[in-house]
Amino acid sequence: MSKEAYFYYEKVQLWYLRWIGWFLCGKKIPVHAKIYWTDGDKIFICEMTSDPASKPEEIVGRGDGYTIQIREATELKGDMLPDCNVDLLIQKAKEYANFDKGFLQVEERDWYYEPQGYGGPMYDKPTCNTFISWLLKKSCRRVPAKPTGAIGWDVTPKFPGKLID
Repeated sequence: MSKEAYFYYEKVQLWYLRWIGWFLCGKKIPVHAKIYWTDGDKIFICEMTSDPASKPEEIVGRGDGYTIQIREATELKGDMLPDCNVDLLIQKAKEYANFDKGFLQVEERDWYYEPQGYGGPMYDKPTCNTFISWLLKKSCRRVPAKPTGAIGWDVTPKFPGKLID
């Protein structure tokens, strides 16, 4: 296998999140989007989640109550993205909520349309679907249609950065 990317989504698993999302989606079941890719004979998954990572090195970004995780997977899921640059996808996934410059206090923060290295967007509107939509727009020539129930898909995320006077 060469480097190929795959788009996958599934129904939200936690019953209380599914119930809340059902109301927010206009009585449709909410979904959780993910990206899989292959690199040689290895399979990887990338997603935004509040679940703890099983290894610290799986976390490539942090935001307000979530992490961006990349880890090896045992099973490949989803629909192939034929026009996706996998190397760019990985780079952008690692940039989304990168915190290599640390975290800023609220009074030191402003908001930008591109990642600044101070963590990811606040989790009030941008969701896992926002992350995947943003990632696909940055790394694919053709973006799949918005899945039914993809809360946050059309939200444009704003990233924390230094406040400039």
